[in-house]
Amino acid sequence: MIIRVNKNFKDDSKEKPHRSYTRRDFLAKGLAAGTATALLPHSLVGSLIKDAVAATTCPPQVRQPGALAQIFRNGGPANGAAFIHQIQASGMTSAAATFHGVIAGDLVKVGTNWYVSKTSPFGIALLTPPAGYTAASWTATLAKTSLGGHFGAFAADDGAGDNLGNLGSASGFKTTSLGKDVRVNVSNNMVDWAKGYPAVNVNVNVDQPSTGLTPTSIANRFGMTPAANTSPALVTNAATAADSLSSIFANVFNLGGRKYGAQAVSKAVCGFYGSAGLATNGIGQTLFDPTKITALASSTIKPAMLSASQQALFSAFYQSAIGSIAGVVIQQNGCDYHQATDDPDLLTKLQDSVSTNDYEAGVYVAMFIAACDAAATPGSLISVANGNCGNTGTVDVTVPGPGVAAKCPNTLQADTGGTFSAGYLLCFHPSTPPNLLTTGTFNASNGSVKAATTVFSVPAAMAGLYLTAFKYLGLDMNGAAAAMAATGINNPTSLMVI
Repeated sequence: MIIRVNKNFKDDSKEKPHRSYTRRDFLAKGLAAGTATALLPHSLVGSLIKDAVAATTCPPQVRQPGALAQIFRNGGPANGAAFIHQIQASGMTSAAATFHGVIAGDLVKVGTNWYVSKTSPFGIALLTPPAGYTAASWTATLAKTSLGGHFGAFAADDGAGDNLGNLGSASGFKTTSLGKDVRVNVSNNMVDWAKGYPAVNVNVNVDQPSTGLTPTSIANRFGMTPAANTSPALVTNAATAADSLSSIFANVFNLGGRKYGAQAVSKAVCGFYGSAGLATNGIGQTLFDPTKITALASSTIKPAMLSASQQALFSAFYQSAIGSIAGVVIQQNGCDYHQATDDPDLLTKLQDSVSTNDYEAGVYVAMFIAACDAAATPGSLISVANGNCGNTGTVDVTVPGPGVAAKCPNTLQADTGGTFSAGYLLCFHPSTPPNLLTTGTFNASNGSVKAATTVFSVPAAMAGLYLTAFKYLGLDMNGAAAAMAATGINNPTSLMVI
């Protein structure tokens, strides 16, 4: 008597040697499965379709407003010729002004507690009203800012301070529609607690005015590929189909009985629905070309009258302010601009290198403040550098590009990061800017500073500046503090300057 036993593929896999299958075998298996599916009882099919009707309900999109940006001036510029805190201004002796590369009598108050030299390249760029503003309205806008920071914590100059963690991130701690930072020219190491968070990097030269940074250079980093065959309707339809299929097979795969099963499906489906807008043709231009942002039509600033680089900066800061992106991080290279006293091209180099670099940094700050004003939201701008360039007074130059006369820092001294260095936090508020603190001390007799013992490293100073910004803007301060503590920064909240 012969007994036949049905075997499945699992049984066959254990046979030695393995049984071979032909295409006909596989077709037979497939036809059998298809037939079985077609012959499912009406009651079961009806139940599956009924389940599919209950579509996933997605939560409303959440965007946290508030602009957040950082400038990293790589190389150690003449920091004292840019932001000047009232502590420095009130004790600015002739010797200190000479070391900073400014003229003491040219200091003017900008915000509630900080100053610039009105004749420095940085000061001229900042104080020049952007297109659409009058001198009076721009002065009133600048007055809505305050300054704080850490003196003396960024003492390592140039290469020694290159990769100590001078760059931070906002995207992990701010809820936005695109969920990313925009990084411009960033190549150095991020601080440890900021590594791994979503960002797009725009690789252009931002050392000189108007070189490479345009709305298109940022806009091209946003959208879907292939754009020619993708549309919001297509993505939405795909999401709807996936939602329906997940509902149909929810009972089959027992999603309700699996931990986080339904949650995983809901997040995936809602993610597709939320991404539909990115499939809009030219979505990047509608975000980062300010002439195409309809909300700016009635604003004070006139985007069409800005230069291409100003438009790009303004729109990026504006999108951070309204919660489309998290933050904007800019690395400005070429700031190690020392000159030799016997250099026959000294004046040319001071004019073409130092003045243009400092002027461009002033433009960054001006566009940030203008963007906050246009969005009518608070904002925080962090400015740091790896070291400092000492000076022996000023030199009269004409800044290339804008063609304005300026008192340029005479950068004849060697690296002086150990004598003067600072990381600043500038805050804007539509009505009343916050009271910010400084750590460390300032020596009025020679312009030097000394770091506070509590601010013991660049990562610690960065933690304090960013955590202050997160608190001020109402972001995830607790999550950020935990991330910082996990990288060895003890009690990071004690490093804040608010």
